[in-house]
Amino acid sequence: MTRWTALSEAFARGEPSVRLRWPELDRMVGGLPPSAARHRAWWSGDRPHVRIWRSAGYTLGHLVLGRSHVPSDGAP
Repeated sequence: MTRWTALSEAFARGEPSVRLRWPELDRMVGGLPPSAARHRAWWSGDRPHVRIWRSAGYTLGHLVLGRSHVPSDGAP
């Protein structure tokens, strides 16, 4: 089961941007599904992980699926 608490804490720090490497994010949430690296739709919509960064005032930065990091821009 994926846990989003650590991800929520990362965004709650209020940094101007958050940049997570895939292995770091994978470890943080207890394992990303394979679809996270293959399907852009996984990073949008009304999903728990998307609500976390949006509610903290962030937007998803330039994402290249399967790359080594996941950028997120904008902070309170």
